[in-house]
Amino acid sequence: MLTDEMVQWARTTNPDEFPLERTTDHARFLRFYQVIAQGLETGDTQAAAVMFEQMAEERLRTKIKAVSMIKLIDHGGDTLVQLIGAQPVDAMTAAVALRQVLALIANCRMILSKVNIQLLTRPT
Repeated sequence: MLTDEMVQWARTTNPDEFPLERTTDHARFLRFYQVIAQGLETGDTQAAAVMFEQMAEERLRTKIKAVSMIKLIDHGGDTLVQLIGAQPVDAMTAAVALRQVLALIANCRMILSKVNIQLLTRPT
């Protein structure tokens, strides 16, 4: 559900960078959410960071603008925050989950910025 919504949102808000005919977007967004889920499940944010860095470099090399990716990350984070808020769990569990998601989203943004700067200063 999250992946389908992200694909639809990306194509609606930025059809030039996420055209309808491209079939790879769904798999990439699925991978984004899987990385986040893995980091939340295991608590190993390092593995999530490594995976996201690879994903960011791959996407930036295809000439997707960093600002477009930041909007996607933020939208994905907002969606996860809403999903957490809708869960029937106690306040402490929700607060922990919210902190973890926000930390992972902040880390994704930081990694994207790092990769973007590296590619701008050392294109290959």
